[in-house]
Amino acid sequence: MKKIIYAIIAITIFSCGKKESKIPKDITYSIIDEDSNEKLSKTTVNIRLNKKTTKLVLTDIATELRDSRKKYAKAWIFYHLPDMEVGNGCWATTHYTPKLEVKILGSTEKEDAKASKVEVTGEILKKWESKMMMMESTLYLVKEDGKLLIKTVYKKNGCQGFEEVKESTKNNITRYDYENGHGEYFQLEKNGDLGMYGPDGIFNNCKKIK
Repeated sequence: MKKIIYAIIAITIFSCGKKESKIPKDITYSIIDEDSNEKLSKTTVNIRLNKKTTKLVLTDIATELRDSRKKYAKAWIFYHLPDMEVGNGCWATTHYTPKLEVKILGSTEKEDAKASKVEVTGEILKKWESKMMMMESTLYLVKEDGKLLIKTVYKKNGCQGFEEVKESTKNNITRYDYENGHGEYFQLEKNGDLGMYGPDGIFNNCKKIK
Protein backbone atom coordinates (compact mmCIF):
# COMPACT_ATOMS: atom_id res chain seq x y z
CA MET A 1 0.00 0.00 0.00
CA LYS A 2 2.81 2.39 0.91
CA LYS A 3 4.49 1.74 -2.44
CA ILE A 4 1.27 2.64 -4.27
CA ILE A 5 0.91 5.86 -2.24
CA TYR A 6 4.52 6.83 -2.96
CA ALA A 7 4.01 6.14 -6.65
CA ILE A 8 0.90 8.36 -6.74
CA ILE A 9 2.79 11.14 -4.94
CA ALA A 10 5.71 10.87 -7.39
CA ILE A 11 3.37 11.06 -10.41
CA THR A 12 1.57 14.05 -8.88
CA ILE A 13 4.84 15.91 -8.24
CA PHE A 14 6.05 15.18 -11.80
CA SER A 15 2.75 16.32 -13.31
CA CYS A 16 2.75 19.55 -11.29
CA GLY A 17 6.31 20.31 -12.34
CA LYS A 18 5.66 19.77 -16.04
CA LYS A 19 4.42 22.83 -17.92
CA GLU A 20 1.36 22.31 -20.05
CA SER A 21 1.80 23.56 -23.60
CA LYS A 22 -0.36 26.53 -24.57
CA ILE A 23 0.03 25.75 -28.28
CA PRO A 24 -3.20 24.57 -30.00
CA LYS A 25 -3.21 20.90 -31.00
CA ASP A 26 -3.68 21.75 -34.68
CA ILE A 27 -0.40 23.70 -34.70
CA THR A 28 2.84 21.73 -34.85
CA TYR A 29 6.44 22.80 -35.31
CA SER A 30 9.84 21.19 -35.68
CA ILE A 31 13.43 22.41 -35.70
CA ILE A 32 14.94 22.41 -39.20
CA ASP A 33 18.41 23.40 -38.02
CA GLU A 34 20.15 25.48 -35.38
CA ASP A 35 23.42 27.41 -35.38
CA SER A 36 24.71 28.35 -31.93
CA ASN A 37 27.74 30.32 -30.81
CA GLU A 38 28.48 30.11 -27.09
CA LYS A 39 31.32 32.64 -27.26
CA LEU A 40 28.96 35.27 -28.66
CA SER A 41 26.10 33.93 -26.53
CA LYS A 42 23.68 33.68 -29.44
CA THR A 43 21.72 31.05 -31.36
CA THR A 44 19.82 31.01 -34.65
CA VAL A 45 16.96 28.55 -35.06
CA ASN A 46 15.00 27.69 -38.22
CA ILE A 47 11.54 26.30 -37.49
CA ARG A 48 9.05 24.48 -39.74
CA LEU A 49 5.38 25.24 -39.03
CA ASN A 50 2.61 23.01 -40.34
CA LYS A 51 0.51 26.08 -41.20
CA LYS A 52 0.00 29.78 -40.54
CA THR A 53 -0.97 30.89 -37.06
CA THR A 54 -1.34 33.99 -34.87
CA LYS A 55 1.15 36.22 -33.08
CA LEU A 56 -0.12 34.87 -29.77
CA VAL A 57 0.68 31.27 -30.75
CA LEU A 58 4.07 32.33 -32.15
CA THR A 59 4.78 33.93 -28.77
CA ASP A 60 3.95 30.64 -27.02
CA ILE A 61 6.20 28.68 -29.38
CA ALA A 62 9.01 31.17 -28.86
CA THR A 63 8.62 30.84 -25.10
CA GLU A 64 8.92 27.05 -25.31
CA LEU A 65 12.03 27.32 -27.47
CA ARG A 66 13.56 29.99 -25.26
CA ASP A 67 13.11 27.94 -22.08
CA SER A 68 15.81 25.51 -23.20
CA ARG A 69 18.11 28.22 -24.57
CA LYS A 70 18.34 30.66 -21.69
CA LYS A 71 22.12 30.38 -21.63
CA TYR A 72 22.19 32.47 -24.80
CA ALA A 73 21.72 36.22 -24.42
CA LYS A 74 20.19 36.43 -27.90
CA ALA A 75 18.07 34.02 -29.95
CA TRP A 76 16.95 34.57 -33.53
CA ILE A 77 14.04 32.30 -34.47
CA PHE A 78 12.78 32.06 -38.06
CA TYR A 79 9.52 30.34 -39.06
CA HIS A 80 9.01 28.59 -42.41
CA LEU A 81 5.76 27.25 -43.86
CA PRO A 82 5.63 23.72 -45.41
CA ASP A 83 6.65 24.72 -48.96
CA MET A 84 9.23 27.33 -48.02
CA GLU A 85 12.97 26.77 -48.48
CA VAL A 86 15.41 27.97 -45.83
CA GLY A 87 17.46 30.83 -47.22
CA ASN A 88 14.66 32.28 -49.35
CA GLY A 89 13.02 34.34 -46.64
CA CYS A 90 10.71 33.27 -43.86
CA TRP A 91 7.06 33.72 -42.95
CA ALA A 92 7.58 35.08 -39.43
CA THR A 93 10.23 35.74 -36.77
CA THR A 94 10.38 35.76 -32.97
CA HIS A 95 13.70 37.29 -31.98
CA TYR A 96 15.07 37.69 -28.46
CA THR A 97 17.61 40.54 -28.53
CA PRO A 98 17.18 40.05 -25.60
CA LYS A 99 13.56 41.28 -25.43
CA LEU A 100 11.07 39.28 -27.50
CA GLU A 101 9.85 40.83 -30.73
CA VAL A 102 7.26 38.96 -32.82
CA LYS A 103 6.81 39.77 -36.52
CA ILE A 104 4.66 38.17 -39.24
CA LEU A 105 6.31 39.06 -42.55
CA GLY A 106 3.99 37.17 -44.85
CA SER A 107 0.21 37.20 -45.06
CA THR A 108 -2.03 35.93 -42.27
CA GLU A 109 -4.96 33.53 -42.62
CA LYS A 110 -7.38 36.46 -42.28
CA GLU A 111 -5.59 38.37 -45.04
CA ASP A 112 -5.63 35.26 -47.25
CA ALA A 113 -9.38 34.90 -46.75
CA LYS A 114 -9.96 38.56 -47.56
CA ALA A 115 -7.79 38.41 -50.69
CA SER A 116 -9.64 35.31 -51.92
CA LYS A 117 -12.83 37.40 -52.12
CA VAL A 118 -11.30 40.03 -54.42
CA GLU A 119 -13.19 39.97 -57.71
CA VAL A 120 -11.11 39.23 -60.80
CA THR A 121 -12.88 40.25 -64.01
CA GLY A 122 -12.55 38.59 -67.40
CA GLU A 123 -12.41 34.95 -68.50
CA ILE A 124 -10.04 33.15 -66.13
CA LEU A 125 -8.00 30.57 -68.08
CA LYS A 126 -5.48 29.47 -65.45
CA LYS A 127 -4.43 30.42 -61.94
CA TRP A 128 -1.41 29.94 -59.72
CA GLU A 129 -0.24 30.68 -56.18
CA SER A 130 3.00 32.51 -55.43
CA LYS A 131 4.59 32.07 -52.02
CA MET A 132 7.42 34.54 -52.58
CA MET A 133 8.01 36.10 -49.19
CA MET A 134 6.30 39.44 -48.58
CA MET A 135 4.81 39.05 -52.09
CA GLU A 136 2.39 36.16 -51.48
CA SER A 137 -0.26 36.32 -54.17
CA THR A 138 -2.63 34.56 -56.54
CA LEU A 139 -1.97 34.99 -60.25
CA TYR A 140 -4.64 34.63 -62.94
CA LEU A 141 -4.24 34.24 -66.69
CA VAL A 142 -7.21 36.20 -68.00
CA LYS A 143 -8.70 37.00 -71.39
CA GLU A 144 -10.47 40.36 -71.27
CA ASP A 145 -11.50 42.87 -73.96
CA GLY A 146 -9.52 40.97 -76.57
CA LYS A 147 -6.34 41.10 -74.48
CA LEU A 148 -4.39 38.44 -72.62
CA LEU A 149 -3.51 39.51 -69.08
CA ILE A 150 -1.84 38.10 -66.01
CA LYS A 151 -3.60 39.60 -63.01
CA THR A 152 -2.07 39.43 -59.54
CA VAL A 153 -3.97 39.69 -56.26
CA TYR A 154 -1.59 40.32 -53.35
CA LYS A 155 -2.64 38.53 -50.17
CA LYS A 156 -1.04 40.96 -47.74
CA ASN A 157 -3.26 43.90 -48.70
CA GLY A 158 -5.72 42.58 -51.29
CA CYS A 159 -4.37 44.94 -53.95
CA GLN A 160 -4.64 43.89 -57.59
CA GLY A 161 -2.21 44.51 -60.43
CA PHE A 162 -1.95 43.26 -64.00
CA GLU A 163 0.40 42.86 -66.93
CA GLU A 164 -0.69 42.61 -70.56
CA VAL A 165 1.20 39.62 -71.98
CA LYS A 166 1.99 38.18 -75.39
CA GLU A 167 1.89 34.40 -75.61
CA SER A 168 4.42 32.48 -77.70
CA THR A 169 5.34 28.80 -77.94
CA LYS A 170 8.74 27.40 -78.92
CA ASN A 171 9.96 23.80 -78.52
CA ASN A 172 6.67 23.02 -76.69
CA ILE A 173 7.44 25.73 -74.10
CA THR A 174 4.84 28.48 -73.64
CA ARG A 175 6.13 31.90 -72.65
CA TYR A 176 4.33 35.10 -71.68
CA ASP A 177 6.27 38.30 -72.35
CA TYR A 178 5.36 41.72 -70.99
CA GLU A 179 6.89 45.19 -71.03
CA ASN A 180 9.48 45.77 -68.30
CA GLY A 181 13.00 47.09 -68.02
CA HIS A 182 14.50 43.99 -66.40
CA GLY A 183 14.20 41.33 -69.09
CA GLU A 184 11.61 39.44 -67.05
CA TYR A 185 8.92 37.11 -68.39
CA PHE A 186 6.58 34.28 -67.36
CA GLN A 187 6.97 30.70 -68.52
CA LEU A 188 4.48 27.85 -68.30
CA GLU A 189 6.30 24.84 -66.88
CA LYS A 190 5.65 21.24 -67.98
CA ASN A 191 3.85 20.46 -64.70
CA GLY A 192 1.50 23.43 -65.10
CA ASP A 193 3.32 25.75 -62.69
CA LEU A 194 4.16 29.31 -63.73
CA GLY A 195 7.81 30.29 -63.57
CA MET A 196 8.99 33.88 -63.21
CA TYR A 197 12.20 34.39 -65.16
CA GLY A 198 14.84 37.07 -65.55
CA PRO A 199 18.27 37.35 -67.20
CA ASP A 200 19.73 35.00 -64.56
CA GLY A 201 17.02 32.37 -64.90
CA ILE A 202 14.02 31.48 -62.75
CA PHE A 203 13.57 33.47 -59.54
CA ASN A 204 10.11 32.35 -58.45
CA ASN A 205 7.89 29.34 -59.07
CA CYS A 206 4.13 29.74 -58.75
CA LYS A 207 2.21 26.54 -58.02
CA LYS A 208 -0.72 25.63 -60.26
CA ILE A 209 -4.13 25.87 -58.58
CA LYS A 210 -6.46 23.17 -59.83
